[in-house]
Amino acid sequence: MTNFNEAFEKFIFQRTIDHSPHIKNLYKNYQEVNHAVNQLLENIKHQLPEEHIGLLLEFEESINYLHCLSEVYMYEQGMKDGICLSKYMFHDF
Repeated sequence: MTNFNEAFEKFIFQRTIDHSPHIKNLYKNYQEVNHAVNQLLENIKHQLPEEHIGLLLEFEESINYLHCLSEVYMYEQGMKDGICLSKYMFHDF
């Protein structure tokens, strides 16, 4: 039997794949902000000496990973809150 954490990770991964194409439709400024961030990174890369590009890429990767961890935590907390709300609404305490 799959443990909860493994099942949850698989669930989040699949939900991300299923819903990521729709994010740009949900948030009107998503594409604008995404473009601005990518443009900033490109500008920084062009201004940095070649020997520091790897450091910038490592920073970018770390920030992206941090955001992923935050999203997983928030999603997990939302599920827990939904379960608690369901219990509260449909069961006597």
